[in-house]
Amino acid sequence: MKPVFTVVVPIYNVAKYMERCAISLFEQTFQGEIEYLFVDDASPDCSIEILKSIVERYPDHKRMVKILRHEKNQGLAAARLTGLMSASGDFIIHVDSDDWIDIHFVEKMYAKQQEFNADAVLCDAMYVYPDDCFVMSRRFDSDHTEYIRKLIRGNVPVAIWGIMVRRECALKENALPIPGLNFGEDAATTPRILYYAKTIAYLPEALYYYENSNPSSYSNNITQEIILQQKQVSQVLHAFFQDKERFHEALMTHDMLCRCTLLGQMDHMGCDKTVFLNIIQTFPLVNLRQCRLNRINFFILTTSRIPSLPLWRYGVRLKRLVNRVRYRHKVK
Repeated sequence: MKPVFTVVVPIYNVAKYMERCAISLFEQTFQGEIEYLFVDDASPDCSIEILKSIVERYPDHKRMVKILRHEKNQGLAAARLTGLMSASGDFIIHVDSDDWIDIHFVEKMYAKQQEFNADAVLCDAMYVYPDDCFVMSRRFDSDHTEYIRKLIRGNVPVAIWGIMVRRECALKENALPIPGLNFGEDAATTPRILYYAKTIAYLPEALYYYENSNPSSYSNNITQEIILQQKQVSQVLHAFFQDKERFHEALMTHDMLCRCTLLGQMDHMGCDKTVFLNIIQTFPLVNLRQCRLNRINFFILTTSRIPSLPLWRYGVRLKRLVNRVRYRHKVK
């Protein structure tokens, strides 16, 4: 029987979390067929051994489990692509192997898809910290074009996990994950995939659990490689959307926000003149009047040209605080 869903799970050095992730997948209450594709991205630890031991506990699921292997580590984007190209389900779900999902995730997402005959279904996520947790709202906009604009601008979460999408949309040639693009990969992929999802449904429940206790080295180290990867994300989005109407302002705003985010992270790490120059040369200023920017962003952008007066530091910090208060709902 053809599976209704394919769950794609990239695996790399996640032995600590592998059991929790796998159990949450195999305990799903959905009664239809689910295909599980685990992509071993040359993981150096015992993650795969742990996975295999968990599979043995669920003999009814064993025939639907495939473990695909990369001989060398290729990164998250390549692992997701490998899973996508091997998928046979009608819908694709991405789950990172250090995260987990509610046991009703598939059942509830499928019910919402059936209700609207949707090409994609979004749900909220729970951000789990060592001593706290917050709900990340998708802040969905029913206006399809405006929602894609918001994804490009970075006004709404772009995470590919927690989304159920029709396989035909995910496999569009110009919407596939790009191997090697691992920092900002979701920002490059999600808007392109959801552009093809003409009907999107939203389930305002936190059914996906995002593990945030071990921040990645990507988010803590701004290097020239990271700056160039952000530039590649920009180039991918421009190549896809530049000939489509009503996206030009969103593309410019995306570049502006890349500049702001990198400058803010650089400040968190400690100001370095070389990194500073790389950022402002890679993401130069554009005409502010053509971009939908708030006053905070205006100050970030206009003052970041003056190394001796880095007022953007306070703008970035204030913006983080505003977003935290406005968009994250603390779990009591």
